[in-house]
Formats: sequence, C-alpha cells, structure tokens
Amino acid sequence: MLSGSGPRAGWRPLLLVVPFLLVPEPSLSCPSSCRCWPDNRTVGCSGRGLESVPAGIPGGTRVLDLSKNRIRRLEWPRGAGPMRRRLEELDLSGNLVSELPGGEEEAEAEEEGAGDGALSGLGQLRRLRLNHNRLRYLSPGALGRLPALESLELGSNPLPALLDLTFRGLRRLGRLEVGGPQLGYLGPRLWEGLPALRLLTITGGSLPAAPSALSLQPLANLSALRLNGLARVHRLPAGTFGHLTALRLLELDGWSSLSELEENSLQGPELLLRLTLTRCNLSSVPYLGLRSQPALRWLDLSHNPIRVIRGALLRHVTRLEELRLVGAALTIVQPEAFRGLHYFRLLDVTSNQLRSLPETAFRSAAGLHSLGLGDNPLACDCRLNWVVRRRRRLRFLGPAPTCQTPEAHRGLRLDRPPPPGSFLCSRPRIRDKRPQRLSVREGRPVTFRCSADGNPPPDILWLNPRRQRLGAPTPGPFPLSGPALGRSRLLPDGSLEIASVRPQDAGIYRCVARNAGGNDTASATLRVRPLSRHELGALRPAAGGVVRPGYPFDTQTLLVATTMGFASFFSVVTVCFSLLFAWSRAKGPIKHNNVQVDFVPHGGGGGGGEEEDDAKFNMKMV
Repeated sequence: MLSGSGPRAGWRPLLLVVPFLLVPEPSLSCPSSCRCWPDNRTVGCSGRGLESVPAGIPGGTRVLDLSKNRIRRLEWPRGAGPMRRRLEELDLSGNLVSELPGGEEEAEAEEEGAGDGALSGLGQLRRLRLNHNRLRYLSPGALGRLPALESLELGSNPLPALLDLTFRGLRRLGRLEVGGPQLGYLGPRLWEGLPALRLLTITGGSLPAAPSALSLQPLANLSALRLNGLARVHRLPAGTFGHLTALRLLELDGWSSLSELEENSLQGPELLLRLTLTRCNLSSVPYLGLRSQPALRWLDLSHNPIRVIRGALLRHVTRLEELRLVGAALTIVQPEAFRGLHYFRLLDVTSNQLRSLPETAFRSAAGLHSLGLGDNPLACDCRLNWVVRRRRRLRFLGPAPTCQTPEAHRGLRLDRPPPPGSFLCSRPRIRDKRPQRLSVREGRPVTFRCSADGNPPPDILWLNPRRQRLGAPTPGPFPLSGPALGRSRLLPDGSLEIASVRPQDAGIYRCVARNAGGNDTASATLRVRPLSRHELGALRPAAGGVVRPGYPFDTQTLLVATTMGFASFFSVVTVCFSLLFAWSRAKGPIKHNNVQVDFVPHGGGGGGGEEEDDAKFNMKMV
C-alpha cells in the first residue's frame, strides 16, 4: 500500500533538491585566460598577454590581478557592475596604461549609463597598483571617485609633473608611491587633503631640489618617507623635515650628488628610528647630521665612498643598535668607533677594503650578535683572534669572512676552528737602528731612513723634536701638527723627507714602527747649518734693484756714488750716520731701515727745467 506516511516518504523531496545543488552558480565561473580561487575570492590573470579586461569575471571577486599584460586603457566589459562594486584590490602594474579619465569624464560616463568608465563604480576599492605603466598626466581629481582607497602605487611612470590637488578626495589614503626618472616638478599644494597618509615614496630623477618644508607641512601624520633617485640634488636644506614630527623612518637613496649632510639637515623629527642614506656620494659618516637624532636605532650607509669610521664620534646616537655599511670603500674602523653605544648589536661591513676589525672598536664585543665581514681582504693575525673566539655566538651576515693574508692561511674561514699556529702577531723590528746624524745646510732637503719587519706589517710614523707626528699614513694617538708638517712627506718605504729645512727643524727625530704585537723605535739627529750673511744677501732681493753676488751695494747706490764722487758720497754718508747715531741716543732706537739722500748733480745751475729739480735716491741700510 502506498501512502504519504512511512520512512520512504521523507526522501522524495530530498531527491528533487539534490540535482539543483549540483548545478554550479553563475558567479563561480572563471575566464579561460585566468585562474580563480573561490575560497579567497581572487582572480589571477597575470602575464597572459591580455589587451583588455576579460569578460566573465565572477561577481563576488574581491582581488583582481591583471598585471604584466598589454592593457592600454582600463575599460570594463558589460555586466561587470556587480564585481566592480565589491572589488577591493586591483593590480594593473606592468601594463601599457597611458591615461586615466578625469573626474568629470567619469561622472558623464556614469550618468549616460555606459558603465565602462575607468574608475567608476569602484566604491569599495582599497588598493590600486598602477606602477610600471605609461602614465604621462594625472588630472586633479582623476582618483577622487575612490573614497575607500587606502594604498596607491604610481611609481615608475613617465610623469613629468604632479600638479596641485592631484590626490584630492583620497581622505583614507595611507600609502602612496609616485614618481619616476622623468618627474621634475611637484606642486606646492600637492599633498593637501591627505590627512591619513602614513607612508610616502617619491622617486624624482629630474627634481632640481628636495621637497620644501612648506609643501610637506600638511603631512603631519607621516611616519615613513622615502625620497629615491634625486640624482640632481646635492644639498638637503636645514629644516626640510621640521614639520614631520611623527616621522620614524627616513630613506634617501640614489642621491648621487649628495656629498655631505649639514648639521641641521635632519632637525625636526626628534624620534627618528631608522635612517637610510644609500647610494649617495658621502665620503664620511655624517656625524654632524646625526647629532639631532638621539633615538636612532637603525642606520644604513651602504654604497657610499666612506673610507673611515672614526673613533668616539657616534656617541650622540646612544641608542644605535645596527649599522650597515655594505659595498663602500671602508679601509679603517678606528678603536672606540662605537664607544658609548650600549645597545649596539649588529655591524655589517661586507664588501669593503678592511684588512682587520679591532675588538677595541666596540664598547663590549660580547654584546655584538651579528657581524658581516665577508668579501674583505682580511689579514688573519692576532687582531682578528676575537672573531674566531666568538664564532659560535656570532651570526655571520652574507658570505663567510675568509683570510687573504698571510699566504699560508689564504682562504681560511673565520667561522670554523682555526689550525694551530694561526692568528699570531710578532713585534716590529726596525732593520737598521744605528743612530743617524745628518748636517744639512738651511734650505736644503733631508731624508731620514727607516724600515721595519713584523706580523702584521707595521705602520711607521715619525715624531719631531717636539713630539709632534709627521707624515703618518693613518690616524694615531699623536697630534698631527708641527713646523715641518707642510714640508714633510712619508715615503713608501717608511722614510721621512723634509723639504727646505729651517733652523727650527733641528733636533732629534724618532721613527716609531708599531703593530698589534708592539712597537720599536729608532732615532735620527738633524743639525741645520744656517746661511751666511753673504748667502743671505744673494738670496734676498732688494726693493728697486736686483742683488748681484759679490757687490756690497746695489745698482742705484753705485750710481749715486759715481755721480757725487766717492769722496763726497762717503762724507755725506758719514755725517748722516753720525747725526742718526746722536739722534737715536737721545730719542730711542731707529724704526725705519731706509735712509733718503738728496743731492744736486754736477753741472747744475743755469737754465731751469727738470735738470734743476732735486733727485732722490734710496739707500738700504745693512
């Protein structure tokens, strides 16, 4: 008997419903040139050679990737309205998009019901990527119909200028990347209307100057600023970032004309935590510019021609934790270079010209956790023994540090146990310690000989009789000054040459050879023979005439004596000297060294004219 009751009756409605559940919904379809991930509502069409947005994108899509195609203009297919209203991320990077319609064009398209405007209907879009396209112009308000936009990438586009209020209406925008090699102008009111902006990246290969402090003033909430590729800018004006009090990260990369930072260049953001100055032309660590950044923790100075990290000059950045100086020209890290840095944990000096790294550079080598020392011509002696001892507690960054010298240990890695007899030093020995005694005429050059052996090869410096250092190649504990400083030169073999010696250069000179194993000294005595009165007269020309060796008087004096007659001349001179002597005894010492003699030539007296005028001659007193 068949009836509507019983266990079988409940299955009939269920069997009718199951076929409908097996039919896929239209919204789950996927274009043939794309891949779809329904779980996270993502459609990926990257690198498919597309020239337009494909049709058939599911209506529930939240993330659409159209990167690396050949799309020239953003035009939506018919029926894409529901998808556009829900779309949250759109990636159009690496395409051929050359223009974005302005706000008025978008409004007209929407009113006409065309529904294919580039940015219309994207009310929920939070992230838009348009970098690496061909945009040459952005009209003010072109992006204003994206009220929910939080991240916008417009980098690597041939935009020559960004006009005022280009980003008007993007009040929720927090991350912005703009610019390219052709960018050469930024409107003074460009950044107005962006109260939520936190991260700003500007690439301006043609900008003639850094953004002004006035133009950056509206970005009071900015926490990270990257200024890249400003190759034409050679100076960072003081107070540029004065209004950015919330700034925590500052990056200047690719400023190939920037050779130094002025003392107040970074003044303003007093709580700057990370500073990057890479691929610039800095020849030294910007100690003056860092004085206003006591809270700095991470400093990156990589790819600058910096040769020395000097001792105790980083003491103003007391909270510094990391310093990176990769790919520079670093040859010396001086002792106490990181003195006073209690939190210092990481040093990366990979790919430089360092032969050693002194343990005394650090306040405490035990506090160092990470070290990048690879790709340096390291001399493996006792100066690097501390690295070998701590190799198990150090994290080596980049390639492992290896020895270049001595030859017996070439290729030896510092992160492995060393063989016996390695990493040793020997005290310097001066080859010839016999005292040198040299006697030189004033004005002549002199050379003191000195050479030494040791492991590592010792540095040689000279001390003059006043204990002042002369000609030392590297900074040391002795003052670099003295009378002979500008006339001295240290020769490659360690000898000291002084050009044109003077009487004050006389005395005992000391050659000091030093390395990590100790030092050795030798002495040299210099005696300077002063010039005679005859040699002084020959070397010092008189005013108004040329001194000829062998004659006690100059040409004018002989002319006067000949004209007056030698007897009359010497009589007048004797009387003059007698009067001068008597006057000086009464009035004090003579203050002038010229005597003026008036005379009337023989044959004068008749007819006037110039011959009757008195002639005056100067005679230099010796």
